[in-house]
Amino acid sequence: MKSFYFLCITQPTNLGDLVINKMLVDELCLYGKVYVDAYNTPERFRNVLTDNNSAIDLFKENGFSAKRFNLLRLYLLAKREKIHFFVSSPGPIEGGNTLYSIAVSIIRYVFKLAGAKNYCIGGCCSSMISSHKIIRKGIVDHYFMRSYASVNYINSKKNGLASYIPDLAYLLRMYITPSLSYRVKSSSKNRVLINFREFNDTTGRFFLWCQDIINAFSVAGHKVILYYQVESDFAFMNKLYQSTKSDSVEFREDIVWYGDLAIYEDAMCVISNRLHSILIGAGYGAIPLACVSEHKLTSKIQDVLESSLGEIGLSLSVPYFTSVDKIIAKVVGVDGLVLESKINDSAKLCREVIKNLVFNGD
Repeated sequence: MKSFYFLCITQPTNLGDLVINKMLVDELCLYGKVYVDAYNTPERFRNVLTDNNSAIDLFKENGFSAKRFNLLRLYLLAKREKIHFFVSSPGPIEGGNTLYSIAVSIIRYVFKLAGAKNYCIGGCCSSMISSHKIIRKGIVDHYFMRSYASVNYINSKKNGLASYIPDLAYLLRMYITPSLSYRVKSSSKNRVLINFREFNDTTGRFFLWCQDIINAFSVAGHKVILYYQVESDFAFMNKLYQSTKSDSVEFREDIVWYGDLAIYEDAMCVISNRLHSILIGAGYGAIPLACVSEHKLTSKIQDVLESSLGEIGLSLSVPYFTSVDKIIAKVVGVDGLVLESKINDSAKLCREVIKNLVFNGD
């Protein structure tokens, strides 16, 4: 049995971040015990993350944390437990000259001194979203990135330092009962899930466009469910609901959390500019439609979809202000069985990459 150290440094009010963190912890638990350092995260986040018999809540059980810079105790733990490798949360990689980035590098170096490997699994970093990042070549042994744009960016700094792994949210397919909804034609399903993060648009055009999408599906006879899975999205989604509510438009006022994922079952599609709203929905059989712009917060979505789903992923990305008729046509025109196959392949590749890393290294 191997031992791993997982440092949770993420946004704990975001369901998408919880999902990808949990998927990584649960995958590592297949091969040994995982010391989960989730110090100073909310209980509802931490409880889900450590809900595995092979996951150990480090601070609860041992009373210290890397986040408190207990470096000697970290070193002794790594030596005593023969930590196989250290990994931090998926998502944007740490880097740059901020105190936070330097602190994480020091923590990584402590594990390196103790004989543990250092990896970044499921991260993203491209010249557009992270040109200020510093790739510290001597500390992280290998980067496994969720888009080819990120892989290419890191390899441009040091060739061979990065490889591809699909976004870890695809691993949900391994942990949930496979949905049959891909086998049902999208045109015969009625529920449409819509979730937007606010876009900084002083003209108000983005808000009006979101309204048009909601109204179009409502008029077409669909049940529209407005929801949010990041706490900061509540105000914008509530404002949208107040301006579009009708008998066929509902708003879920409570945040969608890990125990609420059944909301995605039997949905025709998910429309969002949140990456993990798209991917979680796809895992449950909904057609994922990503609304993207040139802004760094949404530009990465297209990179992730194209890397994992190929041409079908590219076709599921719609630029802001695309006509509503074209959006509906895209949803209806998707071959659900092809999409399901691509998603299953991405989930399998995630598992294969992590398993190979555990037993064979990078």
